[in-house]
Amino acid sequence: MIGDLDATNHQSPHKFFAMKKLDWMKVAGMNLLIIAMILAPFLPGPPNELVLGMSLIGGFMGILGLALVPVGIIWTILEIKKIRSIESPNWKPSYTMAIIATVMFAAFCVLIEIGISLTYGSFACALGIVLGILGFKYVFKELKNLKNNTDKKICLAPLYLSTVPLTALVVQLFLMKPASHFSRNVAIEKSQELIASVEAYKSRHGQYPENMDELKLFMRFDMPSPKVMGIQEYNYKRSGDDYNIGFKQNLDFGLEEIVVYAKNNRHEDYYFTLKGALESYDSEYAHWRYFWCD
Repeated sequence: MIGDLDATNHQSPHKFFAMKKLDWMKVAGMNLLIIAMILAPFLPGPPNELVLGMSLIGGFMGILGLALVPVGIIWTILEIKKIRSIESPNWKPSYTMAIIATVMFAAFCVLIEIGISLTYGSFACALGIVLGILGFKYVFKELKNLKNNTDKKICLAPLYLSTVPLTALVVQLFLMKPASHFSRNVAIEKSQELIASVEAYKSRHGQYPENMDELKLFMRFDMPSPKVMGIQEYNYKRSGDDYNIGFKQNLDFGLEEIVVYAKNNRHEDYYFTLKGALESYDSEYAHWRYFWCD
């Protein structure tokens, strides 16, 4: 996390903040990692609770992390002043900002852990705790290095604090909608085999299957998967002479999207609670509709 700078006093002003190519790659890589964490649940792949937990962490960075941006900016300015000083570098202002950032980040981690535990259960929470312990072990090591730093080197931590939360927020504001649109359509298209099996069951037995277990016995092979990492499975419910097939995916800012198929367009029969839906929309596919719930 440390970039070497030329400590000579004859360096031109625009060179004082120069960083090695590797340092820029580290900052860019961290921002790309946050983008990947947030968008991974909307990409094709096997259902994965770990991906959902990582996405939640990335999403929180775009909300709670904004409070760290001013700290990062001030800290960056202090780092530049430290480097440009013709005297021995004063590590105390940067170290103070590092302590403030660490305390704030620790508080955010607690909130994130609570959110993960409530949303994804104990396994994801335990994984988050392990990652948190490893992360803070690294942070404390860097704090020690920063305190003992007598060279004119810039710490990359304030650049992470300044850029990562803003990157996460931009992704949530501008990329989540097209990403969820893509994953929704993938899951709907993959459901056609399941719908065909339900109709085949009725053709043979004169009625729709009572539940998913009956349908599984009829199909005699594994149920079709949505093939999206953030969508766990399809759900089925019979409603008299109609039936519902649905799935759900998490969106940004705590929203949950519930996508429902109803042959007779009675989507309200779906067994997920839709009464609290904030908004609902018709999809591009016949008989499919999706609901946004908090």
